[in-house]
Amino acid sequence: GPELPEGQRCFVTFCVGSVLSDLGKLDEGIQLLTLAWDGDPNKDPIGKRHRQDRYRLLVVAAMIRNYVARGDVVGEAHWRKELPVNGPTE
Repeated sequence: GPELPEGQRCFVTFCVGSVLSDLGKLDEGIQLLTLAWDGDPNKDPIGKRHRQDRYRLLVVAAMIRNYVARGDVVGEAHWRKELPVNGPTE
């Protein structure tokens, strides 16, 4: 079928990853959220966006929740470093 633009593909990957995470499928959720975060480095991956970017904040929050649910303090700390210094702003 027709290719989704990279930004949309990242967004769809993010959505599916978030849903899987919420359903308790943490490994699959983390895998998809990481794909959305890394994206195609030449095409605006979510992880390279500004720290206040809404989708970037959503991915970070989902990853923190996943690592907390796993009891993985190292993974949680890694993702907490991606939060904006002053906290999210609207």
